[in-house]
Amino acid sequence: MFLLFIMNRKDPLKSIQSLKKWVDSNGRVDYQSIKNDAWFQEQITTIKNADISNYSYNEEFAFWLNTYNLLTIEGVRIELKRKSNWKGNLTLLSKFKFFILRKFKVGKRKLSLNYIEHKILRKKFKDPRIHFVINCGSVSCPFLPNQLISPDKIDKTLDGLTSFFINSGNVIFDNQTNELLISKIFKWYKRDFNRNGGVLQFILRYWKKETFSTDIEKIKYAKYNWNLNSQ
Repeated sequence: MFLLFIMNRKDPLKSIQSLKKWVDSNGRVDYQSIKNDAWFQEQITTIKNADISNYSYNEEFAFWLNTYNLLTIEGVRIELKRKSNWKGNLTLLSKFKFFILRKFKVGKRKLSLNYIEHKILRKKFKDPRIHFVINCGSVSCPFLPNQLISPDKIDKTLDGLTSFFINSGNVIFDNQTNELLISKIFKWYKRDFNRNGGVLQFILRYWKKETFSTDIEKIKYAKYNWNLNSQ
């Protein structure tokens, strides 16, 4: 697993620490502990006051990846404050409220998670590995990262996170039926993968297990678990 921090090159955080203490080996998050943590609130304040106007391409890329993940945690914190036994975004209405209607202050703007993902990350950076770095607070999402994404190592980090997701039970090939079971992420964002050679070619770049047979007869998509990824 990997963890992200917000890094402001003009005003670096003075107290960097790892989210590892809040995330277990199964990617479950201890939201009860993190929600009142002073360090976490410092990150949210940094996002609110951010000025990225002079950031390089990689600096801005890292900033938005980090921002998405930390604001997802903040969104979950808000939901748990309203309802302590909140189970996650299990309905379309809940998803609409969480990802589209709720806005967060980022610098001088108020943005939703949906806007950050689709109008900034996907539109500007056009990198399908994004989908294995950002965490939506659900069980089937990629694990919440626990290593700093720094601009100068962003490509290596994205590769590592993508490989981890693909080789952690999210791509399963059945040699008996020649069926491939994969995460619905590959279905929802098929267009992003098609720009990079297609879903299968993308998977094969990172697949570390047995080789697929020459003829995959059917691709199936695993049911997506939207339950909250809490401990």
